[in-house]
Amino acid sequence: MDISAITNQMIILFLLLVVGYAANKLGWMDAAFNKAFSGFIINVTTPALILHSVMEGEKVLTIWEILMLLAASLISFALVILLSMAIPRIMRMGRRDGDTYRLMIIFSNTAFMGFPVVAALMGTQALFYAAIYNMPFNFLMYTYGVHLVSGGESRGFDPKTLLSPPILAATLALILYLSPVKVPGLIITALDYLAGITIPGAMLILGSTLALIPLRSVFIDWRIYVLSLLKLVLIPIVVWAIVRVFPIPDMVGRMTVVMWSLPVATNCTMLSTQYGGDEAMSSKGVLITTLLSVVTIPILMRVLY
Repeated sequence: MDISAITNQMIILFLLLVVGYAANKLGWMDAAFNKAFSGFIINVTTPALILHSVMEGEKVLTIWEILMLLAASLISFALVILLSMAIPRIMRMGRRDGDTYRLMIIFSNTAFMGFPVVAALMGTQALFYAAIYNMPFNFLMYTYGVHLVSGGESRGFDPKTLLSPPILAATLALILYLSPVKVPGLIITALDYLAGITIPGAMLILGSTLALIPLRSVFIDWRIYVLSLLKLVLIPIVVWAIVRVFPIPDMVGRMTVVMWSLPVATNCTMLSTQYGGDEAMSSKGVLITTLLSVVTIPILMRVLY
């Protein structure tokens, strides 16, 4: 990989994040706007991005390789879940803090940060593969994630989550990818226009969301720096080392490593707020890991690939 190109792309994403942060501080964006615009990005432009990603370019993956993408996602989640179990004990955390800490280790920002990073590092044609790889995320986030952060007191998984527009779009994209159907050019162009909103919009929302996190004490919590080291450096390296052992396509292995090099998912803060987790810790984790990932992702990709 070209380190300068990767760095430039990460700087561009970071600048968009800064614009969102500044817009919030200037009163042009707020929590209500973030929520409404997030809904638009998740339910309208992200599905358009996923669908558009399979309508242009060559179809280079076989059914077997697509299944390998899903398997790689599930196996890597299982591995990180197992690794996360020991960390709170080693750090002598209470159950509430420990469960929130594990939540942040397990779930990365594969939605708002993942698609822009994948597009920057692997090209827009890889967005469909990212969508397939990411399909287990929602199921696990709203089953195991909710169970974890609520201390086992949640009602469990809502099946309606599987009918979310991104998952439906990924399913339809898979059908289109495997079929000989040709989509009319007008539809492809319309989807392209909508898809173009996703990456800048997602980064603006992320920046605006970070602006709502109180900065007091954020930079003096040593546990967040340990989290950052684990999540942004050690776990991606462990995943990379394991991926190299198995005879899988380079794209599948690279996608797996990229997804595990991302910062803490913003969903972690929302779940902590809703289900009684440590909201302050999760907010700090989102902020610090997002800022550090601008540096760590290009370095990791350069060193590992």
